[in-house]
Amino acid sequence: MSNVLQKQHEEHQTARQIMDNLEEMFGEQTIQAKTDAIKGLMNCRQKVGTPIKEHMMKVMAYLSEA
Repeated sequence: MSNVLQKQHEEHQTARQIMDNLEEMFGEQTIQAKTDAIKGLMNCRQKVGTPIKEHMMKVMAYLSEA
């Protein structure tokens, strides 16, 4: 945890309180990232002439992000 985040969370008494606060701070970014990954996966098409391995690597990357 960075020093700035550590200072912000010094008053919290439990790990649960810290996690709840971090989720409030960064949770929206996570939802947007998942939405973008799912959108990319749904629109992912293999281009003619490209190897299947390259296409599957893109698909796997989207799945790991979602």
